[in-house]
Amino acid sequence: MKNELNLLFNALLFYTRIPVPKNICYSEINQSKAFRYFPLIGIFSGGIGALVFYTANFLFPVSISVLFAIGVMILITGAIHEDGFADFFDGFGGGVTQESILRIMKDSHTGVYGSISISLLMLFKYLSLTEIHEAEIPIVLIGAHSISRLFPVYLINFSQYVRTDLCKSAHTKRKIDGITLTIATIIAFLPLVLFSLEFVAVYITVSFAILILYRRYLHKKIGGFTGDTLGAIQQITEVGFYIAYLSISKI
Repeated sequence: MKNELNLLFNALLFYTRIPVPKNICYSEINQSKAFRYFPLIGIFSGGIGALVFYTANFLFPVSISVLFAIGVMILITGAIHEDGFADFFDGFGGGVTQESILRIMKDSHTGVYGSISISLLMLFKYLSLTEIHEAEIPIVLIGAHSISRLFPVYLINFSQYVRTDLCKSAHTKRKIDGITLTIATIIAFLPLVLFSLEFVAVYITVSFAILILYRRYLHKKIGGFTGDTLGAIQQITEVGFYIAYLSISKI
C-alpha cells in the first residue's frame, strides 16, 4: 500500500500542480509505474471541474459555469496537455524533417499553428460542453478526463520514444508493465458505467481507430512519440468524448 501511495504521489507531482509530500521516492521506474494512476488523475481533475461547474451553476448560467470549470481544470494540471497539443501542431505544421519537427516542438515559443490549434481546441471544448444538458455535464467531465488519459498510456506501450536528449518526459522511454497497463485500463473505464452502452461502444471504437492512425502518422514523420504528442492525443480524445456524447445525444 505504501508503494502504491508513492506511485500516486509521483503521478500527482508530474501531472498536476497539487502539492505532494517532499519525501516521496522518485525514479524513472516509479514514474513509469505511476502511469497506472494517470486515469485516476483524470477522474480527480474532472471531478474538481464537475464540482466547480455544479457550484457555479447556482449563481451563473451554463456558459459561465463551463468557463469556470475549464479554467480550474487547466490550473490543476498546469496546462501540461494543452501545451503538448499546441507544440504538436507547431512542430508538425511547421517542420518537414524529423530533426526540424523535434526542434520546433521543443521551442518554448508558441507559433501560428500552435496558437490557432489551441484556440480551436478551447472553442470545441466550450461549445460542445455548453450544448450538453447541464445536469449531464459533471459526469461528462469526469468520464472524458478519465478515459482520454488511457490513450497516451497505450501509445507509450505500443510505440517508441524518439528523443535522445534529456527532458522532463524522458521516463516515457520505458515500456509500461502489464500490471500498470491493466490497472490504468480498469480505472479509465470505471466512470463509463455511467454512460449508455451505445455511446461507450462508439467512442471506444472511434478513439482506438484514431490512436492507431495517429501512431502510424507519428512513426511516418518522426519514428515514434514524444511527450508533446502524448499530450496531444489526450486532448484529441478528450474533445472527441464531448463531441461523440453530443452527437449520440442528438440521435
